[in-house]
Formats: sequence, C-alpha cells, structure tokens
Amino acid sequence: METLYNSIMQRYLLCLTLLGLLLFAACAGRTPQNDQAATRRDDKTTTPAINSSSGKSLPKIVAFGDSLTAGLGLSTAESYPSILQEKLRADGYQYEVVNAGVSGDTSAGGVRRIDWSLEGDVRVVILELGANDLLRGLPVAEMKKNLSAIIARAKSRGAKFLLAGMYSLTS
Repeated sequence: METLYNSIMQRYLLCLTLLGLLLFAACAGRTPQNDQAATRRDDKTTTPAINSSSGKSLPKIVAFGDSLTAGLGLSTAESYPSILQEKLRADGYQYEVVNAGVSGDTSAGGVRRIDWSLEGDVRVVILELGANDLLRGLPVAEMKKNLSAIIARAKSRGAKFLLAGMYSLTS
C-alpha cells in the first residue's frame, strides 16, 4: 500500500511540476515591459529572497493546498513547490515560490486562510484542495463553492490561478 501511495504521489508531483512549467513556458515570449509576470534575469546566479538591486521582494507564486502541496512524508527539497522554485531559478525566472500547503486541509479551511496567503505581490496561485473533502464525505457542491470563493479572492487581487486536480484510482 505504501509503495502504491509513493508511486501515486510521485506521479502527482510530476504532473503538478509539469503544469507549472507549462504555465511559465507560455509566458516566456513576453517581455518585462509588456508583462511584469514574465520577468527574466540576465544572469544565472541564485535568486535571493529579496532583489538586492531594487530592495523589492520578488513576485510570488503561491502553492496553496493540502498534504500533497505541503509535501507530507517528503523532505522540504522534494516538495513540488521547492522543485518548481529550483526549475524557475535554473531557467532564469525571478519568482519566490511559497509553499502554502497544510496537511489535512479542506476547501473550507482554504477559504479561511486564503487571504493571508495572498499577502504581497502574488502573481500566480496553484490551487490544490479537495481530496480531504471527499475523504471526509463532504458534499461536492460545498467543495465547489469553497474552491470558487478561493479563486474569486485570488482573481480580485490580480493573481492568475492554476486549479490542480486529481483522479481517484480504484482497483
């Protein structure tokens, strides 16, 4: 059972990473003058948490979800937000990826904590919630209402969002 869980977790993290990379590949052709979300660095050095030349914080990508986002059972470096941060740095993008995953969280919990997760210059929200709602038998209509509220709050602050899904495998 643990091997199956690890295999599913690895596939899921790979899919989320690929989706994130596709999102940013779509922005690669834009110039900073036309779209501030597509800022590229001229050098390939490690991005500091604060852009030292201007003293400003980097724009943020918030990975907002449950244990799959938090990386439950993985080292911090193995969580998909950490992997996404490293891939963005390697490709020269200046973003701070924030891991806002909370193990065991539901969509209702996400509604309660989304506002503080959107503090600062948040450009993108990767939303991954709902599995725990289903495990707890919460109505799908309630989950959809909560996810819609989270998306609306992100949009109201000008952030783009990526809604990550999951398929349940049955034997």
